Amino acid sequence: LRSEVQRLVAESEQLRAESGRSHALAAQAVQDLQQQQDKLRESEWLRTQEGVWEAERDALGQKIAGLQQQLAEQDGTDALRQQVADLQGQLKVQEKESVRIRQAHDVLELEHGRLAMKARKESDRTEELKGLKAEVARLLAERQAAQAQRGAADEELGALR
Repeated sequence: LRSEVQRLVAESEQLRAESGRSHALAAQAVQDLQQQQDKLRESEWLRTQEGVWEAERDALGQKIAGLQQQLAEQDGTDALRQQVADLQGQLKVQEKESVRIRQAHDVLELEHGRLAMKARKESDRTEELKGLKAEVARLLAERQAAQAQRGAADEELGALR
């Protein structure tokens, strides 16, 4: 009976340690989910910015086309050529910025996917830990029953002495 009680005590301590680790993992999962929310907000903002920049780029493209047409019609002046060159430079900057935004957005989406997978793993781990907690409760009940039996055996032994 003593060895059974000692075994149950050892199992109980092992399960308590496992429970502590599970709490730490759960806290990390919450932090990861908060990071994932932040990344999603940033991704939405980047998507919005990308739309704004694309609209600006399209507007600049239309201005360039209009100025190029004016150049062709007016036999081209230096001022109009300079405006076209300036607008083309702005368009190139906008296109580079748009590419950078798309790349940042892609990186965020990859990070979002990684965090989602990590969250699913943590959820699975949490379910496993719930089962372990139930097992701990069962073992504690067995331990209490064993202690009660030991107490009764000790009383009976005392009575027999």
